[in-house]
Amino acid sequence: MSKVFNPSESYESKQNEQPWGTIEWLVHESLTPGVNMSVAVMNLLADKTSPLHRHPNSNEFCYLMEGQVEITVDDKKQILNAGDSVLIPIGTAHGFKNVGAQTGKMFLSYSEGRRIFQEL
Repeated sequence: MSKVFNPSESYESKQNEQPWGTIEWLVHESLTPGVNMSVAVMNLLADKTSPLHRHPNSNEFCYLMEGQVEITVDDKKQILNAGDSVLIPIGTAHGFKNVGAQTGKMFLSYSEGRRIFQEL
């Protein structure tokens, strides 16, 4: 199965509005049945925080495209700047806080087509 994403053509995605911003699913089991990964773009509004959570069934790779975000992984906090990335192991507690003046834009990739989200 292959799927070409071309910015000049429309493609099906699924956007979820959250109190902290948005997450737009580009690749997900609900969009492409049988796929074994998920890919999304997350927009974290200024001064907002996503809830502390974990994914018991998948690793998560985060690449910060724009902004400045503080990530908490277990009990450790670290500032990410545009161009920084982090790999979060399966089941690890984590969350994001936008500490910059603009919306933080992140590219997210998960090792499961339907990743499980457990808020802590």
